[in-house]
Amino acid sequence: MTDLERIKLFNGEPSFRLKKRPFYSIVIACYESEYLSDLLESIKQQHMKEDIEVILSDDCSPNQNYLEQVIPYLNDISIKCVQTDYNCCPGNTRERGSQYAEGEWLVFADHDDEFIADTLSGIKEQIIQSGEKYLCVANFYHRNCTDHHILEKMVRTRNWCHAKFFNIDNLWKPFDVHFKKDLMSHEDIYITTYTSCCLYNIKGKDEVFFLDTFCYYWNYHQESLSNRPYGDRTFIEVFLKDYLISTGYTYLETYYKRLISPLFAYENCAATMLYLYFYIVNMMMNRPQDYLTKNIGYARKFLIKIKQNFKIEGRYVTNQDLVKLTTDYNNLMYLNIRERAFGNTGKYEPFISFKDWLNLLDEDKE
Repeated sequence: MTDLERIKLFNGEPSFRLKKRPFYSIVIACYESEYLSDLLESIKQQHMKEDIEVILSDDCSPNQNYLEQVIPYLNDISIKCVQTDYNCCPGNTRERGSQYAEGEWLVFADHDDEFIADTLSGIKEQIIQSGEKYLCVANFYHRNCTDHHILEKMVRTRNWCHAKFFNIDNLWKPFDVHFKKDLMSHEDIYITTYTSCCLYNIKGKDEVFFLDTFCYYWNYHQESLSNRPYGDRTFIEVFLKDYLISTGYTYLETYYKRLISPLFAYENCAATMLYLYFYIVNMMMNRPQDYLTKNIGYARKFLIKIKQNFKIEGRYVTNQDLVKLTTDYNNLMYLNIRERAFGNTGKYEPFISFKDWLNLLDEDKE
């Protein structure tokens, strides 16, 4: 049997056995991954052969010739190959890979990205010295894949799976963390939101351990899901439902599981509602004749959910309560979320206030 035939068995057997439990399990979601060799080379250049296992999770690629890139690394990196039951989305693929992780810390990498050489050993040292047991967040660069120009420094980010280290024994397994099945986008935000709620359950606040180390290149490719053209619609307009599932409904999910308090859930659901306001109003202004009206329906249903689940002083929450929460303390929440939302939409002046928008969605009944 050739190396390529052995890899295509997708049986989760490592290319060689490590002498001890690896510190890192790096899960890579693959689909006809033409850039995979660059990522594997960057893992080799960590010089941590006995501390890293790599799990390549294939999303039922119709053409698996990309796996030939793996063969030169079979003796340098302990590599497992697995495959999803059906082709769907990155979340399902990462989920399958994570099921084969045997390391102490779970790490996710995109097949067209790279690690920065000799950074993971320093992060291991920092984790051990700090005594952190749950979740660590490092920094990464958003980089042009063509000329390697740094587009943005991603410092202390929370919404990506890049440069995050999830402890398997103390966080991932005890809290039964899984990617949301068949979620087409925002799967990383779902995991970030869910694990933040787990940390709240542990510590009484969603506090992570930040590592001031740049360890990863998030390479910009025009053909990636978030960068593909959708006519002249934005990514957030096309996938707003996924965004809502990954944020607001995740806070409701963890609230039902009693992982988080009613107040923490309510405040974060209100924040999600405010994000929806900025996103949807922008969509309505950009395409007044043919914006996706279904997104208004998603927002309306979520607003009703908030009112059905949360109470203030014995009565159910109203639109006015949401406005008051988001504009208290000198509009701090409102202004912060507006600036973050503008990062996706660009700056604009809403044609309707948050209060009036809520009333249009679901006017309070006296």
